[in-house]
Amino acid sequence: MSGLFEEGTTEGGHPADKSDVIYTCLSLRPDVKEFPAGVMEVLLGSEKLQLRSENDAYYLMCAWLLQSEHISDQEERQVLFKSFCRQLRFHFMSQDFLGAFVTACPYARASEFDFLLDIMRCSHTRRTLPQNLPDSQRKRVKVGKEDRSMGNLTCTFKNSFNLAALLPLKKDLEDLAPVYKYIGLAWGFPVAIQVKHEAEGTLGIYVYVGMPPRQGLRVEGGVGSRTAFEFTLKAGKEINTLRT
Repeated sequence: MSGLFEEGTTEGGHPADKSDVIYTCLSLRPDVKEFPAGVMEVLLGSEKLQLRSENDAYYLMCAWLLQSEHISDQEERQVLFKSFCRQLRFHFMSQDFLGAFVTACPYARASEFDFLLDIMRCSHTRRTLPQNLPDSQRKRVKVGKEDRSMGNLTCTFKNSFNLAALLPLKKDLEDLAPVYKYIGLAWGFPVAIQVKHEAEGTLGIYVYVGMPPRQGLRVEGGVGSRTAFEFTLKAGKEINTLRT
């Protein structure tokens, strides 16, 4: 699915400074933005949609809803959101993504309260039902469509900042804003690299995992309190392992 997105642009400031950046930080290809709603709905439900995880399908849906030029207002966006959700396989999404990302999504929160309850109930039922049945019946239980994920927890991104993007870091330390760039999706969560001055003559490299802000506020510390990631960051000859 990575081929549907373009690389994020390099910007100044903190990746979470804009409340709507979560669905625009990775820009869809121009031709994908032009997909009619009917085509997008078929794509989201297609067995041929190759995903690193089913979480990615939810992000793709929300990115198209915000970036598509076919949608004229928020009311139409909300109607399409409810229609598209019928194509998604919430029972194959990870529990941390459902709890940290989906429940904070402004489209989901703007829907009826029962909508989120139905998603969680569907996810829990589909995961636990076969385990609660006798062995003789378990194989006969159909739990819906197949999981389209690749089943690999490791996501690898290779990226670089060009010199022009880093030139602002040559200013006086007091006036510096860090620079960042979103580089891809890790299990449905957009990932950004941030570079900033630590001290005179020293640059620090950071990894940011984004999610929708809860109740319109920026969530300090990203998703650290609700989900966990481990990063191996290679910069030149330096290799560091980070956890968030």
